[in-house]
Amino acid sequence: MRKLIFLTFLILGISTTAFATEQILVAGSDDTQQSTNTEYLAIAGNASLNQTNWTTGETNRRTVIPTAGVLSELRVEATTGPGTGNTRVYTVMIDGGATALACTLSAAETNCNSAATTLTVSANEAASLRNAVTSAPVSTGDAHWSLKFTPTTSKETIIMGGSAGASIGTTSNVRAPMHGLRPSVTSSTPNTSVRFPTAGTLENMYIKVETAPGAGTTRVFQYGSVDCTISNAETECNSDTDTQAVVAGEDYWLEIDVTGTPAASQGEWGVQFTTTTDGEFVIAMSTNNAHHGSSTEYSILSAGQNTWSGTITNSDNLMGEMTISDIYVKLDNDPSSGDSYAYTLMQDAGATLLTCTISNTETECNGASDISISNDELGSTRVVPTSNPDSADAQISYLGKIAVGGGGISATGTIVEGGSIFEGNVILQ
Repeated sequence: MRKLIFLTFLILGISTTAFATEQILVAGSDDTQQSTNTEYLAIAGNASLNQTNWTTGETNRRTVIPTAGVLSELRVEATTGPGTGNTRVYTVMIDGGATALACTLSAAETNCNSAATTLTVSANEAASLRNAVTSAPVSTGDAHWSLKFTPTTSKETIIMGGSAGASIGTTSNVRAPMHGLRPSVTSSTPNTSVRFPTAGTLENMYIKVETAPGAGTTRVFQYGSVDCTISNAETECNSDTDTQAVVAGEDYWLEIDVTGTPAASQGEWGVQFTTTTDGEFVIAMSTNNAHHGSSTEYSILSAGQNTWSGTITNSDNLMGEMTISDIYVKLDNDPSSGDSYAYTLMQDAGATLLTCTISNTETECNGASDISISNDELGSTRVVPTSNPDSADAQISYLGKIAVGGGGISATGTIVEGGSIFEGNVILQ
């Protein structure tokens, strides 16, 4: 007897390459973790050497997520484990509430990660990182961490910052970094700027203040041509349809102006950077701390305000799997004739091939070299002076990349360009 069996089959061309835009947020702090208090820092963009410390006030360490997406892969590395019978639990907070995106260090452990847990986030939500303790863990350890952000819409990356609990001022013509925490505003542009390492579009800026300006007063926030205003009893604003085209090598900073005399308030913010090339994102640092003219120093990779250190372990960020391919540096003062500063990406305390040098009367440089980064590696920037150059403040940015495309099945089950599909019937007799 014959049997006819009809089998419908699908053959898919599947690639192991990522199908969605992904961004790595790098972070860390050299501030000693406490043994008794629950404390907070920003999820990214914290400065080193006591510029922004762990604090018990969660609102003081908030930054604003400017577009919808998913946070995942919280990874934490501490220099010292909590000790026998003790734990530290690191948790992503959204609008002051604890989420499931967390990881725990116990006893002698110095690394943890959130495994497969994911956290869906929306535009205009405020994020921070909580460090909670049980028993009395050792209080002699720094912590470094990273997160992955996957936007709902491809090419949308996030840049976030805040005033770290400090007042954003009550007068006009003040500036703040969009790209991290800075506990003071300034009239200086170089100290607060991002030098963009790639092209794209700035849009969807969100601003929050903890205290409304008050009747008859306003605060106007502007990032390039992207702006919004908080008036009277309001405590937040967004930029609606404003856009600002960005070319690699351009600088942008958050400018804050007022009408009347608004009430003093801290602030937090974020802006969407839609990259021209999918899979790219910005890692940025600025500082008002001048280089040392004769000693090698180090800086963390992501910060709105930073202090250079002669010790690399004071200046580490934890990195996630990605490629870092370009470095852009701008100084507010040239080294002077015959002098120079050489900048190098450091990877687990070793010098990479990604470097550039500013010499003589130059004030900027950029370089390119693909550096493959693995999960849980530490990163920083090294600056080496030659011939005692003049002092200068720096803004430094890197271009991060995670490959996108290659074909396969997207998160929604759609066949991605580059994949293939065949349908047919098999007849077995």
